[in-house]
Amino acid sequence: MACGQTLARYLVNAARTFIFSTTLPPTAAASALTALELLQERPRLVDKLAANASTLRAELASQGFEVRTSRTQIIPLIVGAPELAMRICDAAISRGVFAEAIRPPTVPQGTSRLRVAVMASHRTQELRRAGELLGDAARAYVVEDPRPEPCASERAKAGVFDFEARAA
Repeated sequence: MACGQTLARYLVNAARTFIFSTTLPPTAAASALTALELLQERPRLVDKLAANASTLRAELASQGFEVRTSRTQIIPLIVGAPELAMRICDAAISRGVFAEAIRPPTVPQGTSRLRVAVMASHRTQELRRAGELLGDAARAYVVEDPRPEPCASERAKAGVFDFEARAA
């Protein structure tokens, strides 16, 4: 709308159609209520979700991913460059694992990542296999940290690799 600044401020704060244009859709609200009811009926799902997240974090760590900062069922795998995140995402999908690439401006430059989400319905063997496949996908595009610094050698002993795109 073409108008002066005073009227624009008023409309942003008072126009019913503008204010309510970003509200939660009724279906999303109903889904959230249903999920809360399910948790009341089956409270052990929360424990199962936590156990599943722990299982996947352990497998990802054994594959060389840094996961110590993750405390929830959403596990970020920081890889750095946006292009690398997309390559690993595509490689993971081709292996049957969905790991969403998250890039700037959603995250700061240099912290592009894959986001993996665990569900209570996952089976232990599925999570372990997903961790293996993510490790395979990442190894297709990374090289181990060549620095001779003590922290690099400790990281190499632990199987942790730095993410750098291989030359094409």
